[in-house]
Amino acid sequence: MATENFTAYTEVDAGDDITVTATKCDVSSMNKNVNSYVAYDEGVDHFDGNFEHLIEMYVSDHTGNATVVFWMLANVLNNAGAIYSAGGSFYVARTEFWSANYYISLSVLDEGAWQNAGYTCSANTLYYCNPEFDKDVGTYGTVYLRIYSDAARTNLLSTLSKAVAGSKKVYRFVYCCSSWYDGVSTVDLTCYCQNLDLQEGGAVYELSLSDGTIGTDTPSAIAIFGASVSEGGVGADTPSSIAIFEISNSEGGIGGDSPLAIATLGLSIADGGVGGDAPTIRTIYEVSLAEGGIGADTPSSIRTMNLTLSDGAVVSDSISANCILDIAVADGGVAGDTALAIMEMLASISDGAIGADSVTTTEEGVVLYFTGKDRTYYIVAHDKNYRWDAKSRVFRNIHNS
Repeated sequence: MATENFTAYTEVDAGDDITVTATKCDVSSMNKNVNSYVAYDEGVDHFDGNFEHLIEMYVSDHTGNATVVFWMLANVLNNAGAIYSAGGSFYVARTEFWSANYYISLSVLDEGAWQNAGYTCSANTLYYCNPEFDKDVGTYGTVYLRIYSDAARTNLLSTLSKAVAGSKKVYRFVYCCSSWYDGVSTVDLTCYCQNLDLQEGGAVYELSLSDGTIGTDTPSAIAIFGASVSEGGVGADTPSSIAIFEISNSEGGIGGDSPLAIATLGLSIADGGVGGDAPTIRTIYEVSLAEGGIGADTPSSIRTMNLTLSDGAVVSDSISANCILDIAVADGGVAGDTALAIMEMLASISDGAIGADSVTTTEEGVVLYFTGKDRTYYIVAHDKNYRWDAKSRVFRNIHNS
């Protein structure tokens, strides 16, 4: 998950004791006569249900019996001592010095009803703490504070717990620091906390889908797209949904398309063919489709074509396509091609379409030579001076016949 950015939190520092960076909150000699805190508004009823947070705490010095909160959930913006005095509610993890010892304590305040549990800790030692809530333990849930000595959180030092006794609680604000105001200015504490992680990963996650659909999509992709994908094809995807992710689909789909390629297209793909695609789609991506489709087409060749493809043939080319290509293809043959079309076209299509096309020159003029499946054809630039010789299967100049 991600650690919280403390610079985005609201900071009130009446005693000028707090120094905040993105992931760390330092407290220097904070006494109990100041109203100070660092908190963030997550929204009404945000903390409703189970959670497990991660935070690290270090205490280094004190004067007298002082305390500083390093984690708290509450429904008001105020210091922990003021909330306590007002008979409010909170969940708190704090460090304190009391009666010759340092402690890490868990405190639960439920509409003025106070509960507390503590673990004797050491100064100048980094502790790894997990504040948790389990709504299914006890009548209204139970709050835990697990304390570890290592970053991997494998060496558990203590588990503190308190059951919520009064009523179900949901909270809005999360704190990484708070003073405990009670009007006493002669005691203070120096400590810091860092790397608060709320472990709230619901908005971003990674999917792994099998059977020819989308696999290992990045979290950012999942956060904004809604796709309908079945049997290896992409269906009804909106342009915005495809704007930032890369798809690799098998069995008749598009493979290895770059984010730029997919950024502006919404495809309707069925049975391995491309149908009804707008010209803008073809301006930026290169398609390699097998089984009767277009193969190894370059972006420039697709730039001005608006094709409808069916059964491996190219038909109904638009006027813009005819600017450089006027092709009517049926049953594996090419007819009515302009010289320009033949000169600029080099395709490689299998199974009865255009294969191994090349341009050559004969006495009959500029011709296109290609081999289809078990057949050889010669196609010449369309001209009224030429006619088709069915027997020899070439166009011949009528003046030289």
